[in-house]
Amino acid sequence: MALRIGLIGIIGDELKKDPWGTLERVAAIGYDGIEGAAGIARRVGMSVPEMKGKLDELGLAAVAQGGVRLESDDEQIDSIISDARDIGCRYVVQYWGPVESKEQLLGEAEFFNRVGRRCSEAGLTFCYHNHNHEFATFDGEYAMDILLANTDPEHVMAELDVAWVTYGGADPAEMIRKHAGRCPILHMKDLAEVPAGGATGNEGRGATKFTEVGSGVVDIEGAVEAARECGVEWLSIEQDRMRDLSPLESIKVSYENLKRIVG
Repeated sequence: MALRIGLIGIIGDELKKDPWGTLERVAAIGYDGIEGAAGIARRVGMSVPEMKGKLDELGLAAVAQGGVRLESDDEQIDSIISDARDIGCRYVVQYWGPVESKEQLLGEAEFFNRVGRRCSEAGLTFCYHNHNHEFATFDGEYAMDILLANTDPEHVMAELDVAWVTYGGADPAEMIRKHAGRCPILHMKDLAEVPAGGATGNEGRGATKFTEVGSGVVDIEGAVEAARECGVEWLSIEQDRMRDLSPLESIKVSYENLKRIVG
């Protein structure tokens, strides 16, 4: 399967000012898709069908739709599933979950299984997205491994963020291979530096220094190599905070760097 390059975040302000022109620039750079397009549509004051039409016109796929939270009820989950189907994406993502104990993780896993089954029934795939705190250990196991070991691989996948895996002290390529077939999307993000030995607490995360993909310390090449081997479909470029470049300059540099690695 050929790896496709998507984009999430970074250009929110640009989209609000000039949604069509900004999407045209994203397509012109070479991106294959956008993650979170239904949410973008609402933030810029357009309908989801209108956004889908523009993406189709530009040849941009809708990668995934977020919004699931642990407190989400059935009505909210159904609304997210409806958005995902209307925008034409395959994946539904939960972007955050707490990590405080193994018992809590097992409770989260039960919730993910329920959401995953609902997504599967709708022809979609549910993914959980990690940060660094999923690399805290309980009984010698990463929290992320506990979550995946206790969820049904038929209904629950992972959207691994390679920067947060690295920040948490683990190896992205190793994690991708460990969970081969369960990581259809990777968030490709890079760091200017990481804490010595990794960090799994929430303190200090707000001061993290991000940089363009391929210009920092994350093993992007290793992650791409593992992605080729393990059934990854999408590489979504993300950068939580700008460093030296503007958002539009940043997404161009990150795309060019990643595209050179992907080939």
